[in-house]
Amino acid sequence: MSTYPDANSLTIPVDDRIANKYPLPADWDPTDKTLLDATRLMNMFTGLCNGAYRGSAGKIYATATALNAVTGEKGEIAYCTETDSIYKWDTATSTWIKLSNESEIGNITDLLATKVDKETGKGLSANDYTTTEKNKLSGIDTGAQVNDIVDVTVDGISAVDENKVAKISNNYILGYSQLADKIISNSLVETSLLNKNINEYIKTNIIYADTLKTGDIIDINIYGKISGGTGVIPTFRFKFGSVVLAVVSEALANAYLDVDLKINAKIIIRSVGESGTALVKGEINLLSVGDSGSIEEATNIDVKHALPSAQSTIDTTINNAVDVTLQWNSESVDNEVISEISQIEIKKV
Repeated sequence: MSTYPDANSLTIPVDDRIANKYPLPADWDPTDKTLLDATRLMNMFTGLCNGAYRGSAGKIYATATALNAVTGEKGEIAYCTETDSIYKWDTATSTWIKLSNESEIGNITDLLATKVDKETGKGLSANDYTTTEKNKLSGIDTGAQVNDIVDVTVDGISAVDENKVAKISNNYILGYSQLADKIISNSLVETSLLNKNINEYIKTNIIYADTLKTGDIIDINIYGKISGGTGVIPTFRFKFGSVVLAVVSEALANAYLDVDLKINAKIIIRSVGESGTALVKGEINLLSVGDSGSIEEATNIDVKHALPSAQSTIDTTINNAVDVTLQWNSESVDNEVISEISQIEIKKV
């Protein structure tokens, strides 16, 4: 290998290796072993560095010791005359890495041609964002919600209000059904005919807030037995929440023992809201059936007790319990009502 002086020397001998390995000025003749001045060599090397690596302009160091004493920057390369080699600064190991041949320099050039410049405040991520995902997001309307339901209909009737809120009550058809007998014996306290014991009824007798519409009908049907002495007064109350819609309170014309009791009533919703209105219609029947079970052979048939049909003010914007209650006017061991079948149905318009 030739021995080279410091880069600041005026002239540097150049042999075939330099002439064949690195680009030289256009006027340089590799067969002419003349001298190349240091200024021209520096310009030649700087052009190589800028063209091949696009990093910091190249610098020439006379010895490897001088080169290794310098801390480079990312993208910086340098030439060492002692080793006759080009080096690049490796930020991962904080050392100068020797580039062995022209192809390695060319590979760097190719890589740099496709590199992505770093932007302030941004970084690279392995969680790639695909075009498919971008197109999917672009197709979502502003303000869209997950699984947004446009409308809900029940039996062809929309259940969605003006605020796009679907209101479906779980008492839509069958509101309440009794599964076990309810016995009210000799009680002076107002007591519901509906069985509320756990596992002895299904559904609910509660009409939830804002689920009724004008024209809806609530059917109440109760079947059972009644016993009591002559002149005893059972009072039946038909209630919608805290509002008493109707009261039937009549003395028994005869002494009864297990007489059939039938209560049928309809509550018609005439208007809704905080000052809604409802009308109740119906009757209470007490029937004494003959031994064969035929009403025609009954030894005694009591008259029907019709419910008074006055209109009442109700609040349909709150939860309301539909109920029928019983209260005796005096104590007697003979007084008893057995509610065997109780059912409340809501018929929507």
